[in-house]
Amino acid sequence: MYVIVPFCKSCELSRETVNFITWLGYINSAINPLIYCGFNRDFRRAFQKIILCKNV
Repeated sequence: MYVIVPFCKSCELSRETVNFITWLGYINSAINPLIYCGFNRDFRRAFQKIILCKNV
């Protein structure tokens, strides 16, 4: 949305659509660490080091 709309003069999005897309991005950013921790062992170890403040 933020890449296309500035170049599209005829694209008009409602405030609700903009809010929905923005919140969808926020939710995606919040869920990504959980997904990576679940599926990537190296990321999980690094995340544990940061959260638990110890060497794992």
